[in-house]
Amino acid sequence: MDVISWGKQNGKRHFKCKNCGIYFTSENKSVSLKNKEVWFKKWIIGKQTYEQISSESGYSISTLQRYFNTMFGKAPKLSYSQNKEVYLLIDGNYFSNEICLIVFRDDIFKQTQLYRITDGEHYEEMKEDLENILNLGIKIGGITCDGDKSLLKAIRKVCPKVPVHRCLVHIQRMCKIWLSAYPKSETGFELREIVCKIR
Repeated sequence: MDVISWGKQNGKRHFKCKNCGIYFTSENKSVSLKNKEVWFKKWIIGKQTYEQISSESGYSISTLQRYFNTMFGKAPKLSYSQNKEVYLLIDGNYFSNEICLIVFRDDIFKQTQLYRITDGEHYEEMKEDLENILNLGIKIGGITCDGDKSLLKAIRKVCPKVPVHRCLVHIQRMCKIWLSAYPKSETGFELREIVCKIR
């Protein structure tokens, strides 16, 4: 981390990170950075707002924004093998801060082949992502997804011969929505019992 000295306060030497603008003392630097990683996860995964995290952490919203923005530049490097056939799980996860993370993950080897941070599941972007995967020499043996129309259109355009499967979790979820928690007909009730057994 690139830091500069930032004077003293209460007899303690203060420092400033030139990359993210965070201020800290020599005694609590590691704790401070570790805590901020926890708050970043709460913002991304826990969907807490800047205001909530600011109140919890004691850091200003602008300081948190500077730090979180640097985290996006520290994304892990992905590795892949051209000699294996992958079976992709493709799904988008939406966060409260208008961010959509689309992940292309190999279900057999449990490796992420590609991901995109965007604002939605768009045909042109997912088409480009599939093309990039193929251009890397990765062989796609099959795809499992939630049945998003834009994604299915992209798959048909880029790799029409690849078998596509609907994710069982999404099938179960949609069936429960359509059937409701308490179906009015006996047939609907029986069908819901079958749906609940899907694994």
